[in-house]
Amino acid sequence: MKRLTFALSLLLLVGCKETPPQPKVIYSKSSTPKTEAKKDGTLLTLCDLPVQFPGTSVLLFPVGEVALNEGSKGGADFSSSRYDSGVSYQVSNTSEFEIAGNLSNVKFQVSPKDSLRSLTNKPIRIERMAYLHGLAEKGKAKLLVYEVQDSDTNQDGVVNANDIRSLYVSTLEGQNFTKLTTEYQELIDWNCLEGLGRLYFRAIEDLNKNGAFDKNDKVHYYYIDLLSNTWVPQEYNPLP
Repeated sequence: MKRLTFALSLLLLVGCKETPPQPKVIYSKSSTPKTEAKKDGTLLTLCDLPVQFPGTSVLLFPVGEVALNEGSKGGADFSSSRYDSGVSYQVSNTSEFEIAGNLSNVKFQVSPKDSLRSLTNKPIRIERMAYLHGLAEKGKAKLLVYEVQDSDTNQDGVVNANDIRSLYVSTLEGQNFTKLTTEYQELIDWNCLEGLGRLYFRAIEDLNKNGAFDKNDKVHYYYIDLLSNTWVPQEYNPLP
């Protein structure tokens, strides 16, 4: 009985042992992270129905991938019965001024007569995009802010949530898609001050190059002038 209790305790101890977090960055000799992403053949690329933010005329079409059901012979099942299987064909969730999901792109249509234009032709993952409606209501600018994974920083062959999150901005029409965060710095958060026409954000740098972001690393503070012709981050230091 004692042996059984000891064995059970050992099993529970091993099972409860925490798995160390996987590094978000694996450094190589190259100065820039790899961006190649492999295509998962079990995923189906879909486009959601268009989204139109209040007070705008531009249509946004979120693009992403969903998992397919696999048939008994290993083939993808596209039959009508899949609609009853609980599989979701929706790639994004939309609130009044935000779109979130696991998106690989966004397409834009400025007017019903225009063809759709893609935000980018690079392999990226968009977690969230927000329309700065407060800024637009003041008649200053109509802009979108994006939280994105744009590089395979952990070098596992795919661009996904396990890579560094970056911050981007573009016009409402998806033009001038511009990266704001520095390479190898992980976005923490951001905030728009409409009255000043500024976007403030924080990012963390992996100072000790251990591939993780922790208390031994450095937090950077930036802002950009959203009303400028060029969105160039300015670093500032609010701490003594």
